Amino acid sequence: MPRKLAKAGVKTSPEIPDLVLAEKNARQIPDKISIGGHVLTVTRQKDLMDQADACGIFDSTKLSIAIDSSLPESLAWETFWHEVVEALNYFSEASMEHKSIQTFGLLLHQVMSSME
Repeated sequence: MPRKLAKAGVKTSPEIPDLVLAEKNARQIPDKISIGGHVLTVTRQKDLMDQADACGIFDSTKLSIAIDSSLPESLAWETFWHEVVEALNYFSEASMEHKSIQTFGLLLHQVMSSME
């Protein structure tokens, strides 16, 4: 089908994106972020899922976010945004339910991914 469209003068894109190239060109998760005047460190941590039974953790006393280092980049980014929402929830005392935090993290991940 793409060949027929190209012959007809319609611009086509490959059916399967080059995921390897996308991974190489992907932005890196930041080492630090600022929220409400606080600087949070962001690290990738080995065996976090085994130790804490979580893909990521926001620690309000250490002002840090840890993300399991074994996660593929797309899941690591989703986890990053989830933990950012956890931090926003903490600093704003919003008392959001975890399902709302999960949803906002997923939506932020999609929005930010689409801007690349």
